[in-house]
Amino acid sequence: MPDLLLDPTTLGDLLRVASASDYDRWHEQIRRTGGCSDPIHLTGWTIGKDKVTGETLHHYSTENEPGGRLRLACGNRRASRCPSCAWTYAGDTYHLIRAGLAGDDRRAIPATVRDHPRVFATLTAPSFGRVHNRPTMALAAAAPATCPTIPPSAPPSIRPATTTLAPSCSTTTQASCGSASPIGSAARSPPARV
Repeated sequence: MPDLLLDPTTLGDLLRVASASDYDRWHEQIRRTGGCSDPIHLTGWTIGKDKVTGETLHHYSTENEPGGRLRLACGNRRASRCPSCAWTYAGDTYHLIRAGLAGDDRRAIPATVRDHPRVFATLTAPSFGRVHNRPTMALAAAAPATCPTIPPSAPPSIRPATTTLAPSCSTTTQASCGSASPIGSAARSPPARV
């Protein structure tokens, strides 16, 4: 038989929540998040008014919610972060792709889309290129320091603020000369000096 004993803190929290007067609303919020492992907690208020008459059409405040906050699913699509939201995302993606390939009357997509050409292209912005391929600090320390260069004909708008014209050549180099990162990757820090 599995050990069903809880530590005193968890048991105390469980009893406090289960015996609270707003337990039903709390349970509804938890159910609506679909088992999200890291729900977003919203606090505040909103008022909807008619622009012409100024009459209040809707008013909502988290003041009366359990714990004074509204819980919403995080919506993260990575299963390592939130398995239940990732499962929902995968299901939504499946239905979206299926409707685009075969049509779906419930979403007003005609079945004639079956006769259209099909291309499923995934695009990645070029700016992500070398960011995902960074050398580790151990590799950067072992490799000789090189000065990244850009052609002098390149417009000044794409040059980092720390560039100067190298006296020995006709290319522009980084002023810090010793950074193993290419120009344009300002988010990288130079290798540690020992």
